[in-house]
Amino acid sequence: SYSVRAIGDRARRTLDIREERLTAVSGRLSNLGLTTISRSSQRLDRISDLLRALHPDRILARGFSITRDHDGQIVRDHVPLGSTLFSETAELLITSTVSESETRESKESI
Repeated sequence: SYSVRAIGDRARRTLDIREERLTAVSGRLSNLGLTTISRSSQRLDRISDLLRALHPDRILARGFSITRDHDGQIVRDHVPLGSTLFSETAELLITSTVSESETRESKESI
C-alpha cells in the first residue's frame, strides 16, 4: 500500500542522511587521529634532538670536560687540596692533583 511505501521511502532517506553524517564524522575523526599522531611524532623528534644535543659525549666533543673525584662523583664545588681528580675529555682521561683552588664570584644563571 501507499503508506507502507511512503514509510519505506522515508526510512531510506533517513538512513541515507545518517550514512552521510556518519561518513563525514568518520572522515573528520580519521583526519584528527592522523593530525594528532603527526604532532606527537614531531614533538618526539624535537625532544630526541634535544636529548642527543645534551648527551655527555656531545658536550665533551664541544670542548668541555667532566671531572670526578676519587669516589667517581662529579665535582661541582669545593675539593680539598691534595685531592686526586679524574677529568674526561672527548679523547683523553686526565688524572690531576689539586694544588690550589679558589672560590670564584657567583655568575648569573644562564
